[in-house]
Amino acid sequence: MFKLLTLLFTFLVLNPVFANGICHINSSARIVLVDTKKLAFNDIASAENCSTDSQIRFLEMISSGSGTLRADMIRENFPEKVKITPRVIRIDTLSSILGNRYSTFDKWVWTDIKFVSGKSAIRMTQTEKLDFNCDFCKNLGNKSINMVIVDPIKSTNHTEWFNASLKVEAIALVSNADIQVTMDGLNPGVFEEKKVLTSKPENFFTNKSKLVFYKLTRPMQKGETLMFNHITPANLVQQGRAVTVVLSNTTMNLSGKALPLSNGKIGEIIQLRNPKSKKVMVGKVIDFNKVVIEL
Repeated sequence: MFKLLTLLFTFLVLNPVFANGICHINSSARIVLVDTKKLAFNDIASAENCSTDSQIRFLEMISSGSGTLRADMIRENFPEKVKITPRVIRIDTLSSILGNRYSTFDKWVWTDIKFVSGKSAIRMTQTEKLDFNCDFCKNLGNKSINMVIVDPIKSTNHTEWFNASLKVEAIALVSNADIQVTMDGLNPGVFEEKKVLTSKPENFFTNKSKLVFYKLTRPMQKGETLMFNHITPANLVQQGRAVTVVLSNTTMNLSGKALPLSNGKIGEIIQLRNPKSKKVMVGKVIDFNKVVIEL
């Protein structure tokens, strides 16, 4: 028992961390950030004799950092004397690593990354490398990805699964107020053009100048993005109500009046009757109460 106490005393005296009460933060040579909003100190390091303030400070440096972090350059920013190991820490984000490997275009972004194990960060040694197995990772959409942490020096590997979405930055029309369903065309003034991330930009209706020709199929909430399935063409022409008819060819434009034989939406081909000659014509709806006949 006496020998054990003697060895313990010697260790504490000779170890500068314990002997001087120095805070020691032990992290990893490489940290890959996954979700900084859920990141905790224990996800990226362990601590001995460290105050909570020092742990929070280290967490802030890692979660907001990128590239190489040198211990001798940051330890002065702590509220107490700190020893940080290793001396050099490399910080990456998993989204940027995936982007460098799989993103075909500059505006493609990896988001919504969630590990099955709940990890918020990946701690790696200096010799470990990341590899991925992912089908269709060069296409937009939701993915289930197999990640392998490989150490070629030690001939070891460790597998993790995570889900992620590959999206693109696109311009969309976003409502700036709640909108109810009416029979009238939409008011362009209640929509703003904004950049949003999406995996299906083809579903966005983006022609603001054409909004007046469409009505909602369901109510929209403020901040909601306008999709094609949210709208349907409104009737611009009413059966039996006189409309302006434009007769057009490459050299001239003439206009007159005619009576539609059916309701008509933007771009639809409808029949019209000349009220004087009673002749039936065919034209395309181009605006409210306006039809063009190309000669």
